[in-house]
Amino acid sequence: MSPSSESSSSAPEGRLRFDVDLNRYSDAPWEMRTDVSISVLTREGVLRGNDDGTYMPDRRLNRAEFVQIAIRLTNDHGTISLNCFPDIRATDWFADPVCRAKALGMVRGNADPDVPESMWRFEPSRDVQYEEAVKVLVQLYALPISGDTEGDDWYVPYLKAASDLELDIDGLQAGDRITRGEMARLVANFLAYSTGQLGELRSAEGTSSSSRQSTTSSSSRSSSSRSAGSMSSSSSSRSNIGSGQFDPNNDRQVRSSVLLLGGDSAILAGVKFFSNNEPVMVDEITVTLVSGSNSVSSLLIYTAEGELLGTATSVSGSNSIFRARIPAGRFELPRRENRTIYVRARLKDADNGGVSGENIQVASVQLDGQGVWSNEEYSTTSSDSFLISETAIGGITKIENVGPADGVITSANGQLLGQFKFTGGSSDDAHEVRVTGLTFTIEQTGGVTLSNAFVRTDAGGEQSNCTVSSSTVTCSSIPASIGEVDGTKTIRVYGDVSVPSNATNPSLRLVLSEPGTTSTAGAVTWTDGETTFTWVSFNQPVVQGTKFD
Repeated sequence: MSPSSESSSSAPEGRLRFDVDLNRYSDAPWEMRTDVSISVLTREGVLRGNDDGTYMPDRRLNRAEFVQIAIRLTNDHGTISLNCFPDIRATDWFADPVCRAKALGMVRGNADPDVPESMWRFEPSRDVQYEEAVKVLVQLYALPISGDTEGDDWYVPYLKAASDLELDIDGLQAGDRITRGEMARLVANFLAYSTGQLGELRSAEGTSSSSRQSTTSSSSRSSSSRSAGSMSSSSSSRSNIGSGQFDPNNDRQVRSSVLLLGGDSAILAGVKFFSNNEPVMVDEITVTLVSGSNSVSSLLIYTAEGELLGTATSVSGSNSIFRARIPAGRFELPRRENRTIYVRARLKDADNGGVSGENIQVASVQLDGQGVWSNEEYSTTSSDSFLISETAIGGITKIENVGPADGVITSANGQLLGQFKFTGGSSDDAHEVRVTGLTFTIEQTGGVTLSNAFVRTDAGGEQSNCTVSSSTVTCSSIPASIGEVDGTKTIRVYGDVSVPSNATNPSLRLVLSEPGTTSTAGAVTWTDGETTFTWVSFNQPVVQGTKFD
């Protein structure tokens, strides 16, 4: 939400309209709750969207953008000072709403015990977190706050106040960075409550304010097995009621992966469920991790078709058990047909508790529900082993050969033997991704030999010598000038080549072969500034260089 694309008017007093206007944005329609919320807020002048006619509900918004929205819910137009935080300039587009919010007591800045409060920073470009947004809205609408929260985190009473009035967003919790669509739903909840129209909003959404699911006990009645490899299902049955939200990541391969903090992970587990006796209406899914994780904010559970079933949040403060309540009628397990679900993690960033080098592995997935014919409680738990993944602040997302596929082999010293482009970077400016070691497999025929190998990034740059054996080129202790990856970096390999005069069909090629695993070293060693990794989450071979023959 850029400043030039947002309305400057505040939400007027009076009754709200909850009908959906799909013509307001070119990327509509969306899931019904999002459609309704964005429509009412746009109609009230709180939202306008982007200059290109889109709204982009899945994009995150920062703290300045959210405060601008919150200020539009007020009727404050008084004169204020624009020198309110040390990191806010009077010329910034967001200076007025941020300083107005501070003057109204809606924001104070980020507490820092090492400096006086007058020097606390606002951090306008940081993604707004769920608990921050809820606090602003609770204060804006003067909701009652419970005083019985001694010893709890600062945000607990605000989240409780919103939850008690059913104004919260199910599946979101403290630390989650919210999207524009989630923001619209949250703001619409509070606005509708303030006008006494929360029930009308729920009716327009097609939900009920009393439809929250309760946890049920269950007994095991069936069996399940892990789906290894990909997210396909033999079942032709679909949910009766869809969430309308789909997985934006088209990569459905199940493999050990480097999980970048601050985003949604690769797939951690895929599970096939099977009911032998009767159809089952699922109301709860519980995912247990092998060990507790500080980096996991929540777990996203999808059908094989990529439709979001629910967001699993931690159970009673546990960082290893996550549970999602499935709305009534959304997910049915047919009789004697496999249904597949898969799990991704929503990860905290490093500034909000995410930890580099943390192993994340699913221990089990439990499905609970009720038999459609018998009305008896149903429960089944997966029992297979799932793959281990590892968290990182940044990572290498692609490695490719940018040299020619083929070349002519000849005896010469200092030949360019391979050009490998690394793509990646860090989500945290305080850390850098750097390649520190490469082990190339030498593919050779006809008695060709290689010696005196080294790597560098360009013809005149610093070089780093490598060790050559009969089958490998090992380049260890690669300096930052060569190995740092901030966007892309091409590393070139050079060496002396000797071709026997009587060689038959001589050839030479360098290959980064082994990707490695969390427990087995591969061909690429790298660091995110906190942890050294000896593997990459790619297929084998990782990349093949130019073939000289």
